[in-house]
Amino acid sequence: MRDSRSSHARPGTLASLAGRWRIIVPFVVVTPVVVFLLTSAKSPTYESSAEVLLSRQGLVISGLDDSSYSSQTRDLKTQAEIARLPDVEARVAVAAAREDRGAVGSLGQLFVSADGDTDLIRFVVRDGDPELAARLARIYAEQYIAYRNDLDTRSLRRAIAVIDAQLGTARTDGTGSIAYADLVQKHQRLQSGLASLETNATLVRSDVSATRIAPRPRRAALLALVLGLVIGTGTAALTFLLDPRARSAEEISEQLGLPLLGRLPAGDAEGRPSRGLAMLRRDDGLDVEAIRVLCTTLELDSIGRETGVVMVTSSVAGEGKSTTVANLAVALAVAGRNVVLVDLDLRRPAIARLFGLPSSPGIAEVVRGTARIEDSTHSVSLDHSRQNRGSDRSDDGPTVGALQVVTAGAPLWADWIDTLQVADGRALPSALASLRQGADIVLVDTAPLLQASDTLVLSQFADAILLVAHMRRYRSGHGRELKRLLSLSPATLLGLVAVGAPSQLEVADGYADRQRRVGRAVGQVGPA
Repeated sequence: MRDSRSSHARPGTLASLAGRWRIIVPFVVVTPVVVFLLTSAKSPTYESSAEVLLSRQGLVISGLDDSSYSSQTRDLKTQAEIARLPDVEARVAVAAAREDRGAVGSLGQLFVSADGDTDLIRFVVRDGDPELAARLARIYAEQYIAYRNDLDTRSLRRAIAVIDAQLGTARTDGTGSIAYADLVQKHQRLQSGLASLETNATLVRSDVSATRIAPRPRRAALLALVLGLVIGTGTAALTFLLDPRARSAEEISEQLGLPLLGRLPAGDAEGRPSRGLAMLRRDDGLDVEAIRVLCTTLELDSIGRETGVVMVTSSVAGEGKSTTVANLAVALAVAGRNVVLVDLDLRRPAIARLFGLPSSPGIAEVVRGTARIEDSTHSVSLDHSRQNRGSDRSDDGPTVGALQVVTAGAPLWADWIDTLQVADGRALPSALASLRQGADIVLVDTAPLLQASDTLVLSQFADAILLVAHMRRYRSGHGRELKRLLSLSPATLLGLVAVGAPSQLEVADGYADRQRRVGRAVGQVGPA
């Protein structure tokens, strides 16, 4: 077994996430649009405010500025809490009903805030009616001032009432007495203090009109765009972390311990007849160039070793191994090799369909002894492929090359014959040995290694194994079992062909576009 490990690193996470743009784009596009439409459908909300200035001079002048009193009346936070009392809101409701009967039961949203750096208390009202919001803000401030004055002057008014009663009694004793004069002096001080307290809170500003604060569709859409980007990126990152597929061809190569021999575009991995094989089409696109590179790499890698029979397999079905081995067979034949292609994927034979050949008789009939190997072998004309690629001649004369295809034949399970039992017999190795005579290389298409028990048995008749892995089909969890099975095979492990992996030809500046233009010029376009 050849132990040649690739030293390439995994692609960056950002690049991998960028490749998942199909997950991110719906979040980035749909979320802002939905939020914009929903926000635009909402009823508008308006905001209006009024500011009250708290004055401290009156208390100082009146001589009532003691620490216990000022801790109650001057602290802005305390005043803000007072403004939030239900009694104040009840006053606002009554005053609003008197001024505008339509405001009864609809006070909107009332808010109070205080700035510790100033002596201002701000009253804010939000409502769906801009005019009502402006009126309620002013009424709210006015009712707070009235409530605070009642609260602050309540004790003074009671004291003044008591002194008034005492003055009435003292008048009967004579206004010239010392007691009467003392009561008059106290009455004057209390009246002065009362006047000062009534001017401690003053309405200094009230909005004439309200400002629309909601909804704001553009702002909401912008926030939704950011949120959609975050959610979309997070979802893409989560799918990236949970994705069992390999991140790159180099990762598969390192996991299996196989050299990476080539990268093929995904193209038509199933090889539909409407498109046919890339090596037999008129266009000369990137897939053709990639197969030529693989052909050259395989020949160079096989120098000095016996690789007469090469078995081509994959881990699971649908990885494009049949299309790959068919194109590789044509490329080697065009390059001057005598190639024999045998379809031993008896569960899902595809070679006959790819070349447009009759499926029977095939290798199945040869193994069962109902047909000769000569009757099951079909020659494939390469004249068209040579003419389009200029490969039919060299300086020394015509290049000799041929391609013969042996189809699978009738499925063995139709006659209740177990494939594994057939493989253990002598008919199959005898047929392969007969095909090997006179051929430079025999390519054998077999069933997926993890899905068919007979594939490992068939490997004992091969000189080398070539593994095909599709980037969208291969799972990292396959690696350990696949590596174990490959290690049991006596055949030489040539390496790995990655299907659906970007090649150097695709990333070269301008080369991909040039190759597509060439393909369009001859009337057919290769895979984009």
